[in-house]
Amino acid sequence: AEELANAHGGTALSLDFSKTTSLDVEATDILINNAAVNISRVNTIDVTLEDWEKNILINLTWPFVLIKKFIPYISEKEIDEIISTLADQLNKDFEGKNPLFIGVLNGSFMFVSDLMKKMKIDVELSFVKFQSYVGTASTGKVSELIGLSADLNKRHVVILEDIVDTGNTMGELLDLLGSEQPASLSIATLLVKPDVFNKKYVLHYVGKNIPNKFVVGFGLDYNELGRNLKEIYQLADNNQHD
Repeated sequence: AEELANAHGGTALSLDFSKTTSLDVEATDILINNAAVNISRVNTIDVTLEDWEKNILINLTWPFVLIKKFIPYISEKEIDEIISTLADQLNKDFEGKNPLFIGVLNGSFMFVSDLMKKMKIDVELSFVKFQSYVGTASTGKVSELIGLSADLNKRHVVILEDIVDTGNTMGELLDLLGSEQPASLSIATLLVKPDVFNKKYVLHYVGKNIPNKFVVGFGLDYNELGRNLKEIYQLADNNQHD
């Protein structure tokens, strides 16, 4: 990797591998054994698999090679237990009210899917989408809301979110949905970062409080990779850049 980078006039971290395998790519993203590899403007790169770890995310973009390591954080079992607890609360609080659940794409899709399987009451479901994340930090910008077609007037609405950190996106969403005059408007989130959440509105249903570290998996992504992982991984301290 170092020789390849130098040939392109840049610098790179030296990767110590032994069992060599060639990866033929063309400016694309690939996911190998839970290790997401983003390779830009590279035709062929020789790497080895002996020291390959399932939880290492390697981002290769000339002229630099950046290695980010994610460590296991929330297991599949714990995620299921968290969602079961949230489902029990929602089943109790909205019995007989025919609530409308609104999932926020893209990150909430796994959370919404598992939660819906545990709902024992009548409930309707819709999705909306914002775009507010690039890489490992929030941009602080919220794009146009798309996908909302249901009539919210006098409905009991529950927003389903994968994670709330600063709360900027959720605040925008509350303003937009609140203008539709719902009977009630609640928030259910799988994860929240209380250290950076700085809004005055209430998070009614919280699955788990987590520290202000970037997480990936179970719908959460790093540059659109890693959403398919069954567990949630956390960026290791030695390369945390929040």
